[in-house]
Amino acid sequence: MSEKAIKQPTKGRVFTNNHFPIRRTFVLFTSHTTMLYIADQFNHVNQFFVLLDSAIADIKYASPIRMRTVKEFAASMELHPNYLNTLLKRHTGENVSSHIRKRLLEVSKNLLLETDWYVQDISYCMGFSDQPNFNMFFKKNVGYTPSEYRRLAVAIDNSESISIIPSHQV
Repeated sequence: MSEKAIKQPTKGRVFTNNHFPIRRTFVLFTSHTTMLYIADQFNHVNQFFVLLDSAIADIKYASPIRMRTVKEFAASMELHPNYLNTLLKRHTGENVSSHIRKRLLEVSKNLLLETDWYVQDISYCMGFSDQPNFNMFFKKNVGYTPSEYRRLAVAIDNSESISIIPSHQV
């Protein structure tokens, strides 16, 4: 063996000093590739949230929400639905359908509280074919029907405004 040779005890292979820069480059390349892969994953996650927000952003009675399933979002991102689910689960702790559900509920609650639209109109705008399905979806996730939620919110709002008025003015 020459003086430049170094024996790796774990693998029993002999490498010369000339091989180490190549190995370091490989490690750097692997790390860089991994970093690009992770950055690509975050881009996909971000793209999903941008698509979700854009699908819900312009809610009008005349144009109900179109994309509501994992398959539809994945297709628009040119990804497999399972891969999109895996990415979101890995990076957010929740799958795609739970993010969609939370966003639909958030927007539904806002429409119930900030508009005077009928529940049927809101259900149509949220992409439900009929109001009973929307009612079941809402009650399952919130604990109240949409009408009950609206009534409770109005009652709570009225009671807070009454309690704000000083007692000597009542």
